Amino acid sequence: MESTRARYGLVVLSGAAGMLLLLLALTWARGASASEQAGPGTGAAITGEVTDGGGAPLSGISVKAYDAVSYQFLGLTTSAGDGSYVLANLSTPYNLVRVRFNHNQISQPLNESYVTQWYPAADHFLDSEVIAVTNGMTATGIDVSL
Repeated sequence: MESTRARYGLVVLSGAAGMLLLLLALTWARGASASEQAGPGTGAAITGEVTDGGGAPLSGISVKAYDAVSYQFLGLTTSAGDGSYVLANLSTPYNLVRVRFNHNQISQPLNESYVTQWYPAADHFLDSEVIAVTNGMTATGIDVSL
């Protein structure tokens, strides 16, 4: 079976125009109708690493995935001791995801507070980059420094 990542590559776009362009490109490349292309994508994953400004790994940071079109919550995980995280089994109707990172007050001491940010370094949902995912694909290297 051909790898989806090898066929399409990892595409990261910004803004609504980027999302529309990506949907059109994927539909054209696959030869599918727009309604078929927008069908549910299950089993996608996103991995990366969370670090502080000095490059040290951060554990206990909440990592949340949202559908890039509808803002629907898709999944949550927490960064491990080495700063790594895996958002698994993401199912999104448009195969487009945005990722948010924020300080987990339960697992982090109160004197260690990090600013919430969207991937890669945005303050708001609409300013963040869109990550294209498909069934069975793992988007790697979605790293952030808080």
